[in-house]
Amino acid sequence: MPSFTEGIGRFIKILVTLFGLAAFCLLTAAVLIYLHYSRDLPKIGNITEYRPPVVSEVYAKDGTKIGEFWKECRFLVPYDQIPKRIVDAFVASEDERFWEHGGVDLKSIFRAFVENLRAGHVVQGGSTITQQVTRSLLLTREKSVERKIKEALLATQLEQSLNKEQILYLYLNQIFLGNRAYGVVAAARNYFHKTLAELNLAEIALIAGLPSAPTNFSPLNNQEQARKRQIHVLSQMYENGYITRTERDEALRATLTIYRHGIDKDFNLRQAPYFVEFIRQWIIEKYGEESLYQRGLQIQTSIRLESTRAAEQALRRGLERVDQTKEFRGPLDRLKESEIVPFAEKVQEEILAEGEDFFLFPASETEETQRTVLQEGRLYQGVIIGRQSDGSIEVLVGLTSGKIFPRQAGRVQSVRKGEVYWLRKEGDHFLVDQEPEIEGALYSLNPLTGEIEAMVGGYSYKRSEFNRATQALRQPGSAFKPIVYAAALDKGYTPQTVIVDAPVVYQIGQDEYWNPKNYGEKYSGPMSLRTALTHSINVIAVKVLNEIGTHYAVAYARKLGITTPLVKYLSSALGSNDLTLQELTLAYGTFVAGGVNPQVIPILKITDGSGNILLENKPREVTPEILFNQKSDGDPELIRDELIRQAEPWIEKDKIELSSAEKKILYGGSIPSGHVLTPQTAFIMLHMMQEVVQRGTGARARELERPVAGKTGTTNNETDAWFIAAIPELITGVWIGYDSKIKIGEKMTGGVIAAPVWLDYMKQVAPRFPVREFHVPSFVDLSRIDALAGGSAAAAFVKKAPSPESPVSQEKKKGDRAVDFLFEDL
Repeated sequence: MPSFTEGIGRFIKILVTLFGLAAFCLLTAAVLIYLHYSRDLPKIGNITEYRPPVVSEVYAKDGTKIGEFWKECRFLVPYDQIPKRIVDAFVASEDERFWEHGGVDLKSIFRAFVENLRAGHVVQGGSTITQQVTRSLLLTREKSVERKIKEALLATQLEQSLNKEQILYLYLNQIFLGNRAYGVVAAARNYFHKTLAELNLAEIALIAGLPSAPTNFSPLNNQEQARKRQIHVLSQMYENGYITRTERDEALRATLTIYRHGIDKDFNLRQAPYFVEFIRQWIIEKYGEESLYQRGLQIQTSIRLESTRAAEQALRRGLERVDQTKEFRGPLDRLKESEIVPFAEKVQEEILAEGEDFFLFPASETEETQRTVLQEGRLYQGVIIGRQSDGSIEVLVGLTSGKIFPRQAGRVQSVRKGEVYWLRKEGDHFLVDQEPEIEGALYSLNPLTGEIEAMVGGYSYKRSEFNRATQALRQPGSAFKPIVYAAALDKGYTPQTVIVDAPVVYQIGQDEYWNPKNYGEKYSGPMSLRTALTHSINVIAVKVLNEIGTHYAVAYARKLGITTPLVKYLSSALGSNDLTLQELTLAYGTFVAGGVNPQVIPILKITDGSGNILLENKPREVTPEILFNQKSDGDPELIRDELIRQAEPWIEKDKIELSSAEKKILYGGSIPSGHVLTPQTAFIMLHMMQEVVQRGTGARARELERPVAGKTGTTNNETDAWFIAAIPELITGVWIGYDSKIKIGEKMTGGVIAAPVWLDYMKQVAPRFPVREFHVPSFVDLSRIDALAGGSAAAAFVKKAPSPESPVSQEKKKGDRAVDFLFEDL
C-alpha cells in the first residue's frame, strides 16, 4: 500500500499535468484565436499615412476667416505643439499606465471588471489609449467579443509599429469630443474659442473628461455629469503627480464660458455668405467635393471684408427704401396664447445661431442662462404680448422683452396680442416694419487686377441662397447701350455723330412691325451720339444697332466677355437679352481697364493640408497709364491669332455672319496685344459715360465728388433697375428687382433706386483710393475727343471714300449697309 508521501507526490504530478494541459490548451486556443482573427485585420502602416478629414478654411484678403467646410470638424496639430498638460490630462484620466503597457493593460481590465461588478452595471472601461486609437481608425464601434479581440491584437501591433508619442498624436487628433469637435484643437476652439496654448487647467480637464462618452458627459447636454468628469480628471492628475493640490483646487473653483458650436454652414452665414458659397461651388467644380471637405485646404481669396460689409448695408438700406413706398402687408402671423412662448423660443434659437450661444460652467443660480444681443437697426420677428398703462405695446423678440411706443409705432397703428411682426430695434424700443420682398445684388471688382472687392447676391442669404449677382439672368435695359455704342465707335461713329431722335417703325417679320419708344414717349429730333447716351434715348440706340448690324454687335458683346445666350434682335439695343450682373459689370470693366478684359481672380492661393500649393493667382501689377498707353504694332489689315481663336467658338455657336471688314474691326491688328478693344475706344466710352453721370440719368453718383463713368438701366414696366459705374480703380454694378418679373413701381428707374445703393456703397469704399481722373491715352487729343472714332475704325475704311471696286463697296453690294454708314445721308 502506497505511503501517504507517495500519494501526495502522485497527486501533485497529476495536478501539474492538468495545469500543463490547461496551459497548453489555453496557449493553443490563444494561437488559434490569434490566427483566426489576425487574418482579416486592417493593416497598420506608417504614421505618415494618417490623413483624416480636416477642415478647409476660407480667408478674406486681410486674413480674416470668412468660411470653413467640413464633414468632421478637425484641425491637425503636431505632437510637439500639444501642451504637455493636455497630454497629462488625457493620460491620467483615460490610461494612467499608458507609458508602461504594450498596448493592452491587463491590470486596468481587471480593475474595471471589479468596479463594474460592484456597481452592477458598466461604470468603467478597460480600453487603453492605444486600443481607442485602433477602434477609431481601423474598427467599428460595435460592441462584441470579436471586436474586442481584434482591438487588443491591433493595439499590440500598433505599439510595435509606432512609439508612444506617435500614438498620442493619432489619439489627440482623431477622437470625437462632442460639440462637433474631432481632436483637441477643434475642442478648444468649439467649446472655449481658444487655442491649445490658451486653455487653462479647468478647461483642459473638462475636455479630457469627454472621450468615453462625449455626448453624455458634454456640458452642453448634462452639466452635472460634465462636472463629475472634470472633478475626476483633476483628481487623477493630482494622484498621478501631474498637478499640485493648489492647482487642482483653483481649477475646481474656476468658472468657464462654454460655447455651443454649429455646423460649417452656420459659421459661413456670418460674413460674406454669398461669396463663400460662390467659392464653395468654384472649388468643388475644379477639385471635387472630397478635396474641399476633407483635405484641409487653405483658401486665400481676393475679397475685402470691409467692402462686403459696406455692400451688404448699402443694398439692405436701398431695398428697404423701395419697400417704404409699398403698402404695409400686415402681421406675419396670429398666434394663440399657447403658441406665443414656443414661438419666442424658436426665434431665440435663430438669433443665437446668428451669433455666439454661450453659458457659464458650472451654472450659477443667478446666471442669466440665455443671452440675446440684438443689433441696432436690424429686423427681427417679434410677437405682441400686451399693453401697459402708459399706452406702450409690449413685445417679445426671442426671449428679449421690449416696447413699442404709440408715437413711434412705425408702419402700423393698431396691433393685437399674439400678432407677429417684423420689428426694428431703435435704441431702447422697437418699430413695426416689414422685410422687403424686393431683391437686389451688388458686384464690385478691381478691373486692373481682377480681384473681387465685394459680392452680395440678395437681401438676406438666410432668406434666399440664390446669388443674384452671378446666377440671376435679367434684362439689363439701357445698361446694355454702352456695348452697342462702343461697337458703333469702332465702325466709325464719333461722339458728335448726329442721329435723329424720331419715331421709327421696323418690319421684324411677315406682317409684323415694331416701333421702339423712348421713356415717356418724348422725342427730341437730331442729337449727337454723346447726348443720346447721356439721356438714354431708346430710339437712337435701336437706329445705331440697325445700322451697325446685329451679328456684328453680338460678336462685339462676346469680345467684351458676355457669355449668356444672345438673340440678334433690334430690341437687344434696349437690353432685351438676359444677362447676369457679374458679366455686364465685367464688360464695363473692359472700358476701365483700357480695353483689356478683367480676368476675375476670386482666389489668390490654395494650399492643401500638407502645405502643397494647388493654385496661385498673382494679380496683374498694371496701372491705367500702362493699359491706356498701349499702341498696336500690328497690321490693321491682318487678323490677330489670339483674338480670332477666342472668337471662333462663339462665331460658330451663335451662327454669326461677319464681313471681312467687320473681322478687321473686331479682331484686327489695330488692337494692341492682350487687349480686346483699343485704348482709344475704351477711353471714348468712359468719357461719354462720365457725361451720363454729370448731366444724365446717373446724376445721383455726382455726390461722390470724384470722376465717375457709368450708365443706368431700366426695363419695360420698371421690372429691373440697374446702375453700373466706375472710378479708375473700381467697377461696381447694382441690380434691383423682384425675383418674378413684376413692376417695381412707377418711375422706379435705375437712376432712382439702383444709383443710390451704388453711391451708399462707394461712399464707404472709395476713400481708400486717391481722387483721380480717368487716364487719357497719350495719343488722344482730349480737345478733339468728340471728333474721334473708335481705335479700330481705321481697319474698315481707306483714306479716301471707297470706289466701286473697293472691298468695302463690294461688301455693301451684298447688303451690309453698316460698314459704310458714315458715307450715307443721315
